[in-house]
Amino acid sequence: MPDMAKIQALNEQKQRDEKLIELTKSGFTNAAEIRLALSEGANVHAKGSRAMLNACKKFNYDVIKTLIEFGALSMQIARKYLGSLCDYRGFDKTDKESYFSILDDAIELTGRDDDYFEPYLNNRAAVGDTESLAVFKTRFGLSDDYIARHIYPRIIFEIINNGHEDMLAYISSHRQWIDQTCFDSAVAGGEEAVLMYIIDHSELYVSSRQAVATALFAGRVGVLDMLSDIGYDFENGNEFFLEKACRATMTTGMAPLEYLLAHGYKLTDSYRGKTVLENAVADGNFKLAQYVREKTQPQEECTGIINE
Repeated sequence: MPDMAKIQALNEQKQRDEKLIELTKSGFTNAAEIRLALSEGANVHAKGSRAMLNACKKFNYDVIKTLIEFGALSMQIARKYLGSLCDYRGFDKTDKESYFSILDDAIELTGRDDDYFEPYLNNRAAVGDTESLAVFKTRFGLSDDYIARHIYPRIIFEIINNGHEDMLAYISSHRQWIDQTCFDSAVAGGEEAVLMYIIDHSELYVSSRQAVATALFAGRVGVLDMLSDIGYDFENGNEFFLEKACRATMTTGMAPLEYLLAHGYKLTDSYRGKTVLENAVADGNFKLAQYVREKTQPQEECTGIINE
């Protein structure tokens, strides 16, 4: 027999939690309403701390403080939501002091946490805002090494692409960020400006096979040409690359395959024990099959005429 009392209790808890979450969806909800909902038994951690996420997105600092008071920050995801407040749509300079103040409250309760600092550091670094980073550094007693170490590689790529030279110089002076992972990410992502910077400022010249294959599959021939210029050899009949290029014809188009053909590959080459045409037919890749026939049949016909 179902335990009806238990089922009823679960339903009532669900209703309390849903009420709390619904209240935090409005930027006009006051802290007293949230305090009442929590005092009546709503779970501050309900649905992965959804109440905290809602309050942060609405920049409702009084509600955020109340949620913190009721233990929201004991869940790590809530700390991430709080730190990421600066990334939500609508955040501007008028929010800075309230944001910094709420971080002060959070740090006092839980101690210093990278989740509180990293979002703002990366948010400002991405747009080259060295002045705001300096203010943040002083406000929270951070070191230059700490700041540079916590800028994500993808943000450094943005900094390079957007020409924020002062920010790049600042990071590079406090951290050696160029490594094989960054090199491969630049290749795989087709980040030509980043790859050029890495080549000019390091001795990394060899990308992983998977990174090259990813760039090839996506048709990012610019970075492939850059690799060729520094000695990468595509002319080795690599079956892995050939298969990637052939599969790319279903989504990217013929550019990857034509790139390999320009570097010594032939449509009569094989992978998985079959020719390009045989694989195309087996895979139902009729576009590639037609392409191969158009490129090879005229030659076959001419050869037959000469032989006759």
